[in-house]
Amino acid sequence: MSRSLPLLWLGLLWLAVLASPAPARACTICLAADPFLDAGDIAVRPAGELSGSLQVRGWSRRTGQLPGDGPGRKENDSHRVDLLLSWTPVDRVTLTVDLPWTFNEITDTRPMERNTSRIGGFGDASLALSAIVWRDRDVAPDSWIELRGLVKAPTGASSKRVDGVKDPQLQSGTGSWDFGTGVAGVRRFEKVWLYLSGFYRFNSPGSLDYEYGDFFLINSATHFPLGAVFDNELLEPYTLGFEMNFRYADGDEFRGMRFADSGGSMLYLTPSLRSRLPWSSEGRGPWLRGSVQIPATSSWLDGNQTEDPIWSVGLQVSY
Repeated sequence: MSRSLPLLWLGLLWLAVLASPAPARACTICLAADPFLDAGDIAVRPAGELSGSLQVRGWSRRTGQLPGDGPGRKENDSHRVDLLLSWTPVDRVTLTVDLPWTFNEITDTRPMERNTSRIGGFGDASLALSAIVWRDRDVAPDSWIELRGLVKAPTGASSKRVDGVKDPQLQSGTGSWDFGTGVAGVRRFEKVWLYLSGFYRFNSPGSLDYEYGDFFLINSATHFPLGAVFDNELLEPYTLGFEMNFRYADGDEFRGMRFADSGGSMLYLTPSLRSRLPWSSEGRGPWLRGSVQIPATSSWLDGNQTEDPIWSVGLQVSY
């Protein structure tokens, strides 16, 4: 296994180069990715298994001012740390708790002034359920279909005053109960794994008279276990991935008015690398995964919006 270390560090260096040009930018609750795929690998978990992952993401977004706030620009730079804990109490059913910490920064630029505000703290926790409704066989299946559900609770602070202003887009939480539902399918071959999912999220009115728009996600992923692809034992710890992450979001509303610089469609092209670490136990990790979501275009977004690449690094272990 020690001979694989140079390849591991080469992969991490490649991911760092991709991620370093700029912090990412996007709305805190409508990141274009599969929240279930982020929680772990593509696998059927045995009954009684526990797993945990720690994921760090960064993003940023530029828009106009909120309705009624006059002319100007806002730049939102954020980082988020998610602790994801999964449990499979019975065969076919997995529960996942997401405990997030957020670190948000908004730079407000107006004709005669420029201010930067920052806030950090525990965000809105969520509980997700995934249930396998069909699989080609009970033991080590190669194909299966899952139904998903999600509920997000308003556990994060959502009305803090910073620099004399309560900005709804700066808050750690939204102050709303939100719900989601979706479906996913997996097909595993010897040298490639295919994944496709769709997910719709319903967002309710939150704090400070702000409501994020509902959104729909479509995600496809192709994973290549490099050891099988190249028939090389040295590459067995590594899986190369490529995703297409599509998001359509309704516009947000603020004080009963639609926020023109919100909503629309977005497509990301997402390379990833997953590695079993040298001290891992067979089949249970720990695993290290990194990815970069690269926007195909920002022209599908409504109003005046710009989003940059979103980087992500995560560590997962099962026991």
